[in-house]
Amino acid sequence: MRWGRVAIDGRVYFGTVSDGQIDVHEGSIFDSPTRTGQRLALDNAQWLTPIVPGKFLALWNNFHAAAHKFGW
Repeated sequence: MRWGRVAIDGRVYFGTVSDGQIDVHEGSIFDSPTRTGQRLALDNAQWLTPIVPGKFLALWNNFHAAAHKFGW
């Protein structure tokens, strides 16, 4: 089973994807989503990220050079 999130005609849907269609679900993908019974074709769908990120984590891999440069 593959999950996806798409925008179709300005509305965002998520659900399981198969055979060029999406079975629309409601709720949270992480907390027992339920099927709505709606099935939409993916012909004109715009694919979105699987989830909406709440936070971004950035890593600074050149910390030692920056510390030396700025006298930390």
